[in-house]
Amino acid sequence: MGSLSLRNIGAGMDFLAETDDRIAFAFLQRSVALQDWALVVRSVQEILMEEEWVLAEAQQDSMIEALILALEWGDFQVRWDVTNVLPRMGERAIEPLLEWLQEDDLDADVQWFGIRMLGRWAGEAGLTRLLEMLRSGTPDLQAMALSVLIQQGNVILDRISPLLMTGDTRLLAVKILSGIRSRDTMNLLLTVVTDENPEIREVALEALSSFQDERLGLVFIKALSDSVTSVRQTAAMAIGFCQTLSAFDRTVHLVPLLWDVQISVSCAAASSLGRVNHEDSIAALQKALFSQPLPTPLGLELARSLFHIGNMAGYEDAIVGLGAYVMTSVMTETNISIQNKFNSDVVSEIFQILGRVDIPIAKSIALYAVLKCLEQQNLNSVDRTLAITALGQLKDLRSIDPLIQQLIYPDPSLRLHVLHALQLIDPSVALDRLKSQSIPLSTDALPDALQIGIHFAITEWRS
Repeated sequence: MGSLSLRNIGAGMDFLAETDDRIAFAFLQRSVALQDWALVVRSVQEILMEEEWVLAEAQQDSMIEALILALEWGDFQVRWDVTNVLPRMGERAIEPLLEWLQEDDLDADVQWFGIRMLGRWAGEAGLTRLLEMLRSGTPDLQAMALSVLIQQGNVILDRISPLLMTGDTRLLAVKILSGIRSRDTMNLLLTVVTDENPEIREVALEALSSFQDERLGLVFIKALSDSVTSVRQTAAMAIGFCQTLSAFDRTVHLVPLLWDVQISVSCAAASSLGRVNHEDSIAALQKALFSQPLPTPLGLELARSLFHIGNMAGYEDAIVGLGAYVMTSVMTETNISIQNKFNSDVVSEIFQILGRVDIPIAKSIALYAVLKCLEQQNLNSVDRTLAITALGQLKDLRSIDPLIQQLIYPDPSLRLHVLHALQLIDPSVALDRLKSQSIPLSTDALPDALQIGIHFAITEWRS
């Protein structure tokens, strides 16, 4: 280790007086030499219990160094005990602890114990050092210091407020305030939502999105036109949670962002519209879904938002839009130019989404769309498998016969997916249907490939 060593501990013992404390310090020295860290902590505890002893500064320093060694090399329980004992050494322990925390080879878990102590017991001096660490420490130390400062809660607001007044400390102050999340911090955060630093604006808006206050709606709306992408994105997400604005108002202000020049902003707007649950938001999401070209990240977000509105809020028209997208994408066999305009990743995602619909009316819509797609021979094998899986999740008896028809395709993997879907719907009914169609291969009642597929399914079912 850097600044601490067993030799340092021994040096402190030269100051021992000819009293009973000589034995106690000799025992502490021996415990350190043996690297019995639990015994080190216990030895220091026993020395501190002797209130009549007047400890020399060198003796105090030896105890502090011994405890810091135990903090570094002890197990979890020892480290936990140190966090309760070291604070009893007073402010004298702060400097050695800080010096030790700056060492490059310390394990992150060990550093966490040290920084946690600073926040718990060091008072004003500890808070000052944590703030300094937040400015100039390594990234890991800064993250730990920030976490500890946030845990202090409202009690440190008087220390943080002045930091908002200075440009070089304002961002640090906002990061701390963003983690405390109280009515008092909300008022402070409102003072920086138009700061010239875009990172400050972004952090403040994200934190404010967790509050419900009449003043916030206008703040978020103004931020939607910010020149910085990350700020617009954060504002778009915040409006989705802002219950003080009506669903109509949120929709009106979010819809234009679906066509923002930055995809990340469009995705944030789509996600928020999925939480608005308004008929106008459904129409806007569907219009964007069918727009060309459709970037994959945006298409996926649009599909998920429509599913959320349709399945969670009961707007079945949202599921109609999803069904229409996949049906149109696969039912254009004669017009390749149209078919190529549909995003294949989005089509695959929608097949998976349709299988998760569980509202009765919406389930029927999803079932119809998936069955229509399975009728198309040009459906690729990946989407065909996803559609088969969706039917198994929807668990509708009407899909048993169409699923059996899919056994005509020779791919063993696809046939196993059919079998699994049939077993999910109704094992007894499905097996009876398979058996009723299982006839000798020499007959012409069914295509040979389908007969082979049915026999394959029955054989696998029994195995």
